[in-house]
Amino acid sequence: LKYLWAGVAFSLAALCFPSCSSHSEGSSFTSQLDSIDVLISQNSNESAIKALVKLEKKAYSSYERLGIYKRYILLGEKISAEKVLARGLKKLGGNAELSAVYANFLLRENRLEEAFEISRCLENSAYSSIYAECVLSKAFVSIENQGEVLEEAFSSVKKKGKKSRDRANGSPIATKEL
Repeated sequence: LKYLWAGVAFSLAALCFPSCSSHSEGSSFTSQLDSIDVLISQNSNESAIKALVKLEKKAYSSYERLGIYKRYILLGEKISAEKVLARGLKKLGGNAELSAVYANFLLRENRLEEAFEISRCLENSAYSSIYAECVLSKAFVSIENQGEVLEEAFSSVKKKGKKSRDRANGSPIATKEL
């Protein structure tokens, strides 16, 4: 029984230490962001930027990357902020949070084509409003330029609309889908 308890204690310690270690790494990242916030509040922008550059190498999750992005934006460093998002999407392709923030950033920079491409993965997500804004922005630009509304922007909407009309009319297609 004594050996059984020793084994259980050893197993619990082995499980705790890695999680404690990863927790301390996360809090270390957070504390470094807090230190950068202090530098920003003291108008030590150059020091804050240097610290952000170092911290970027330690950012793995989307939320860590977004924390760095936010601080670059606060410092007026749009180019560095965009690079954080672009690198983040390279590593975490299709991440909804990064895609939403990046598409929003591109919309504000009036880079509609890029914003639309980035936002495609948001169509049926919690961030679908950003995708919708991209689609509508492209449509308005197309109309202002007296061109046709881009087919690719509305293709999924047209398909859904056709299915709804078919169901309403009692189409045989609708019966097959049900």
